[in-house]
Amino acid sequence: MIIRNFNIYKKLTLGFGITTLAIIAGSIFNYYILERNIRIVKNIANVHAPSGQAVNDLYAEISNSKMLIKNWVFIEMKSNTPNKQRLVNFHEKRYPKIRNKLYFLADSWEQEEQKLLNGIIKLIEDSLIPQHRFIMDKLDSFESYDNPMILFETMSMVEQEDDPVMALSNNILSDLDQLNGIISKKYDQAKNQMEASNERFRNAILIIGLLLMLTSIGTGLFLSYQIIKPIRKLQTAAQEISRGNLNVKVALNSRDELQDLGDNFDIMVENLRHSRKKLQRANEQLLQSQQNLEKSNATKDKFFSIIAHDLRAPFSAFVSVSDVLANSQNALSPERRQSFAQNIHQSALHLNSLIENLLQWSRTQTDRLDFEPEDIDLNMLLDEIIPVTQTQAQNKGISILKKTNIPVVAACDKNLISAVIRNLVSNAIKYSNKGSNIELFARDLKDGFVEVSVRDFGIGISQEDMDKLFRIDINTKYIGESTEKGTGLGLILCKEFVEKHQGNIFVESEVNKGSVFSFKLPKNQQ
Repeated sequence: MIIRNFNIYKKLTLGFGITTLAIIAGSIFNYYILERNIRIVKNIANVHAPSGQAVNDLYAEISNSKMLIKNWVFIEMKSNTPNKQRLVNFHEKRYPKIRNKLYFLADSWEQEEQKLLNGIIKLIEDSLIPQHRFIMDKLDSFESYDNPMILFETMSMVEQEDDPVMALSNNILSDLDQLNGIISKKYDQAKNQMEASNERFRNAILIIGLLLMLTSIGTGLFLSYQIIKPIRKLQTAAQEISRGNLNVKVALNSRDELQDLGDNFDIMVENLRHSRKKLQRANEQLLQSQQNLEKSNATKDKFFSIIAHDLRAPFSAFVSVSDVLANSQNALSPERRQSFAQNIHQSALHLNSLIENLLQWSRTQTDRLDFEPEDIDLNMLLDEIIPVTQTQAQNKGISILKKTNIPVVAACDKNLISAVIRNLVSNAIKYSNKGSNIELFARDLKDGFVEVSVRDFGIGISQEDMDKLFRIDINTKYIGESTEKGTGLGLILCKEFVEKHQGNIFVESEVNKGSVFSFKLPKNQQ
């Protein structure tokens, strides 16, 4: 096309000329559209006309009902006569239809008309129709017309204009006249206001059209210089990219050489952005793989350490002691045999605890750990655990004392939390001084948690060693100065079991003064 061969200046000049013509044509077109819209608005504004019609319809029905109810009493002594059917039809069909139409139209009324309409409807439904039905029910057969008492009672309601039904109907008709007058007045006012507004709007359109013609010429000249804006956008985008910001987008729409340049620029930035995202994802995956590998190596090292040393030690003791008992049993004194039996028993207990921890740990690593929380009184759970650890404590002359007795209930898995407490108590016995005490606590906290603590008065732990606890990548066998070493697997299991309950475990300790291992659990599991 010839226009596409125009340079930017010619295209802008032509565009400004066309824009000027379009504005002029648009003003003329909009003027005629406005005329058409005015007629539509007039029709919309005529909500008062159907409102007046509906009020007149209701007026006619109420007026007609005076005659029909009077005929019911004085003339229509047969059942199902046309007039009687007309009155029934008014109650059941015509009145509800007119009422619903009025309610629909009343949404556009002012509060004064709505209030008056509600009063009329209330009179009709609460008084007039019930009185009609009273008469209709009384005079529902030939026998009722022959009953002087019934006939006198019903005639006294409709015979004169000041009788109850007639007077009530007249009051309703008067209110309908008042409502119709208000609606007619509002309609005339709205019509006059609309015509005046339309006249002002026509004049405004003419003035705006003249202003648009004058300003479009200046706008055209001004826009001729707008070629500078796309260039500045390209310059700003280039500066942002030089700072490392690849989220910029030029998005020119000039349909000329600059748009081609801008499109190519955006494509280049998009390619750079995709390349950077790919590099970021690759780095994140590499970092995650490194972390997983480190964790896997730590787990493997911990497992082989247990297999290589901690499992071998008790089995070696079994072999040595069983060899002596098998080959030199007759040469051993009863005291010596008792000592060997105790050694075997202690090794068996140690081995059983280690294998149990290994089994539980393997389940946590493969997500096969059973978790069935229920409401447990932790103080009663402490009472159950103390006898289990009593033999280990008695061997060192240690007393286990429970310091709290008030029920402390939390939703937890009894087996997992029992394993946590047993591990903590067993560690406390292992690292306590002979003849000392171990204190157990279970208490409610005010923040929706409960806390269980195990305090010993043993060798304690230094701050440096406390930072190494609960970590699988640290060999805790060499933490502390006690001659009784362990794998550290028990504390790792404690941490994983507590965190399984959305809780946390921590330690407070001072060298040569003892340690307090505590864990918190939420009272209710989410």
